[in-house]
Amino acid sequence: MNVRTARLAAFPILALVLGSIARPAGADQSRSLNWSGAVPPGTTLAVHDVNGAIVADTASGSEASLVAHATSKLGDLSKVRLQVKQSANGILICAATPYEEVAEDCTIRHTVERVDSDHTIRIDFTVHVPRGIDFEGHTVNGRISAQGLSGKVSAKTVNGSITITTSALASAETVNGNIEARVGDAKWPGNLSFATVNGSINVAVAAGASFKVTARTLHGTIDARSFGLEPNRGFVGRSLDGSVGSNAGGKSISLRTVNGSIALGSLGGTR
Repeated sequence: MNVRTARLAAFPILALVLGSIARPAGADQSRSLNWSGAVPPGTTLAVHDVNGAIVADTASGSEASLVAHATSKLGDLSKVRLQVKQSANGILICAATPYEEVAEDCTIRHTVERVDSDHTIRIDFTVHVPRGIDFEGHTVNGRISAQGLSGKVSAKTVNGSITITTSALASAETVNGNIEARVGDAKWPGNLSFATVNGSINVAVAAGASFKVTARTLHGTIDARSFGLEPNRGFVGRSLDGSVGSNAGGKSISLRTVNGSIALGSLGGTR
């Protein structure tokens, strides 16, 4: 069934196109898997990974497209497959390898134990997101870069940095890595959260935004001077609780790290 004509009520596993396998001399073997299709307006294009980076930018047209580049020294790349699931929420894409059983919602049901480093398979995703479509990128071991987008961005990893630039809203979470985010929408419901453990956080929001801010770090500095806010220095760590603008209206931003500094600023110009 083609993704362009699939009915949302059917919730199908969508078709995919597999690339060729190549093994240059002296290098890891590799394989590329490709997908393209329409994403329903007002929904989310989500990409979930385990070992590998996710890089997203804006598509040149109305269709989304994706390339999953798989590499390994000795792993069986012929059994790597893309899993594409369409639902009322949008489209979810992940890759399954011979070493795990993956459910339709891309959660891992079972993983083969004792996979040595030579058989480990890395899958790097390059994604082109249509304008106005929200994007969700989740991985475990890899960085996430989502830049030049116009929809809401949600990014989560464990070992890797996160970079986001969007004219809409954003949230980001990692454990070992820095977070850089540019949030272009001055209005949002609820809280925007940016959190890491070992890394710094640098967030800039749209000029004219009003919101409450909470920032915490154990080993690092907090800089929100562009909003006239000064952090408190405790016996251990630094904290900041304050308000920006005159009408927060339930909007807030939380910035939390353990080992790293925090910077909160404003984007130049107006939106």
